[in-house]
Amino acid sequence: MEYCANCATYCNLEDDSLLDKTAPPIPHPIFGHMSTNQWITAVPLHEQRHIKQIEEVKEQLQLS
Repeated sequence: MEYCANCATYCNLEDDSLLDKTAPPIPHPIFGHMSTNQWITAVPLHEQRHIKQIEEVKEQLQLS
């Protein structure tokens, strides 16, 4: 989970002047159109979920 913590820190932009505020929203299949800032917030959370899924599978394989 260390990578996620680093990624979350990296994605927590203190200076949002780096974001393209004129970029059109990008569609998400579930949440609809999301701004650049919303994507930057969502990606680390999504990655954390995948890491948790990997850990769950590894645990199940060790029980077999």
